[in-house]
Amino acid sequence: MGTFFGSGGLPAAGCSIAALVVAVAFLVGCGADGNEADADAEPSPRMERVAVTLDGRPGAGNVGVLMADELGYFRDVGLDVWWGSPNWPSRPAAYVANRIDDLGLVQQPQFALAQEKGLPIVAVGSVMLAPTAVLMWPASSTMRRISDLDGRTIGIPGVTFQEAFLESVLSRAGLTIDDVTLKRVGYGLVPALISGKVDAIFGGTLNIDRVELDERGVDLTIPPIGALGLPPNEELLAIGRADSVAEDPRLAHRFMSAVIRGNAAAMSDPERAAEVIHEANPAVALGTQEAQVLATLPLLSTNGRTNPRQEGKLRAWMREEGMFE
Repeated sequence: MGTFFGSGGLPAAGCSIAALVVAVAFLVGCGADGNEADADAEPSPRMERVAVTLDGRPGAGNVGVLMADELGYFRDVGLDVWWGSPNWPSRPAAYVANRIDDLGLVQQPQFALAQEKGLPIVAVGSVMLAPTAVLMWPASSTMRRISDLDGRTIGIPGVTFQEAFLESVLSRAGLTIDDVTLKRVGYGLVPALISGKVDAIFGGTLNIDRVELDERGVDLTIPPIGALGLPPNEELLAIGRADSVAEDPRLAHRFMSAVIRGNAAAMSDPERAAEVIHEANPAVALGTQEAQVLATLPLLSTNGRTNPRQEGKLRAWMREEGMFE
């Protein structure tokens, strides 16, 4: 176990994904409706070192990885997993594509955009089923609706697709991206909003950022997710480099089996899950992390299966919005 802060650029060349259909289907199955966890993979006779980049700082969304590490589930399947946080939330896909890490966690729109741009990555399983990112601002503000963001500063984490998603949200309210000022704040959404450096945040999550703001006594205005006009998607996917997954699909399968066990362990013992997160990320109060875990548990995958039909609809919408150009 560990925490790292890496760096990496996007590779210029992509690769064909068609040859990986069989391998990936073996890994992720079909649909996202099942409730039964996949059977654990058989333990390996030797420990295999695997580097994993989380989607961000250790937290409730990636608790399956943290619990699998803490409770020995990775060791049970012969994996010696070293995980860490990316230096910037937009980098996990590039880390995996550039072989800096073997596996990673990314948001589904981030994965779709990276793959469409030619990064040689494939999804190997679902970790968190539903999107949690919303638009929010302090209720004490004079803003009452999305159109009131005209002339305001909006903080975003800086993941590539978020600016395009925000542009779509604003257009439904009669605004353009040029009508607001964007500030990329990385992992600093909450402090940026509390300090007044930004008037609103987009990409802040209901289960993490909203909970922390609630715990700090900040009342929020949050337009309903349906009002944003964004398509359903999976909050977190596990990804691997395409050629590596094709060569050894069992490694990703073993990893996912342990992560799903970790999700189940968090569901059965939320207090322990919060303690494990707090040990890895003590900057956030334990009580806040307990509340974040409880808000996240209903969203965690219990079987690791992706939903190809939903992903297809997401990609079609992103293409219609010009995000792949």
